[in-house]
Amino acid sequence: MRTKKYTYGLVSLIMTGMLLCACGQADTEPVQTEGVQKEAIPADTDKAPEEKENETKQNGDVINYKSKYGWSVVYSSKVFDVTEGDDSLKLTYKDETSGDNMEEIRYIQGKQPEEALAELTDTWNADPEKITRRESYFPGTTDKWGYWREYSDGSSYKTAIAGEYNGGVLMFYSTEKLSNEEVSPVSDALAEVLNSIKYDNFGPQTMYDHIPGKYVMTYTDNIGGTDISIEYYIELRDDHTGTMSLQDNVQIMWGSNELMRTEPDYEKYYEYSIEGNSLNLNLDGYWMTFEKGSASDNTDAVSNNDSANAVSNDDSTDAPIENETADGFMGSFLLSSDRDKIDTTNDYGVLYRVVYKASLEGNELRACGSMDYRNSKDQDPITISSDITHIFKVDDNTVYQKDGENGTETITKEEFAGFLDSRKDSGMYFEVEISGGVVKTALLSAQ
Repeated sequence: MRTKKYTYGLVSLIMTGMLLCACGQADTEPVQTEGVQKEAIPADTDKAPEEKENETKQNGDVINYKSKYGWSVVYSSKVFDVTEGDDSLKLTYKDETSGDNMEEIRYIQGKQPEEALAELTDTWNADPEKITRRESYFPGTTDKWGYWREYSDGSSYKTAIAGEYNGGVLMFYSTEKLSNEEVSPVSDALAEVLNSIKYDNFGPQTMYDHIPGKYVMTYTDNIGGTDISIEYYIELRDDHTGTMSLQDNVQIMWGSNELMRTEPDYEKYYEYSIEGNSLNLNLDGYWMTFEKGSASDNTDAVSNNDSANAVSNDDSTDAPIENETADGFMGSFLLSSDRDKIDTTNDYGVLYRVVYKASLEGNELRACGSMDYRNSKDQDPITISSDITHIFKVDDNTVYQKDGENGTETITKEEFAGFLDSRKDSGMYFEVEISGGVVKTALLSAQ
């Protein structure tokens, strides 16, 4: 997210309060008027003439503008020249003959937000790749959604925000000449106007009616000879908050095509799409499909938060056990449905490497299936095992890693255990490096 000198689009009641206080709102409130009318705050006629003259000037600068469409802002007529239209209000910073520093609020009927933004940004004559696009809560709200477009041509900075508003589109559009000043009075003035935005009645945004709900993905695993139904879900709420429950419950915000984790110090985005009643989620390059509906009524089902423990506690397999302590590298692929390929070869005569069950609990990492062995990481396999339950010892110094869109990242032991379960049939490459009889690094990567 790009940070400017003023936080355009972020509501600040403190900023609004500072504006009202700085303009001397002590005895009377600004008079709110309908349509394009406006009225200055009257002076206190009980004051002495000199005092009245000074206070009248200060109070007379504060205008509370209320549109017939139900939104209102506060601005200073000392700071802005005003151009009023039936569906718009334009505030131009004074002493600017070019009009480069300005803010405009428009109500547009018969369009969708992104359509209205596209028509505006076409007038910028800008390379579309250089226009920043983002989504967040609409100014002045904590439950309505808006779209941002931002662009700089090197001399000025343009920002447009649009959201569905009571059957039409409400758009905020500002331009500001770039300045080397550390503190910009223009930025402050534009921000104060937007931070003062209020709504009489901001109705539901119907363009998102089809999205909120609970989307569930259920699969069956055999644990201790019993088929157990394990359930993951994503719940999206009307206010654009939600919960993503995979290995753990994490809180999210949702937009038109991305989910964002909102835990402190952990901002991460996930691409998603809605097709009918299906939600398709891109989880680190692996697509998962969730269906809209309620939670499973199967009494044998376990929640996803318990599934990792249930799977990791399952040590049952008919494969012989081998404690792997030899220094070197061992690798295979997570393919839970391909156990029957073990001891067979592909079209090139190479033995398949398949791990059909893997778990991590305590000081043991288990992998059931066929794995290769190498003395060094880049060496061709020296041997490929048959169907074996490979047991590796881990300790507090073991490093767990996963390849993602930003390269190889270190993750927690719990996260690694979760990926072993959730990616168990993904074809991801699973590799361990053993040193001194203990796993030095454990890696999951897409190959």
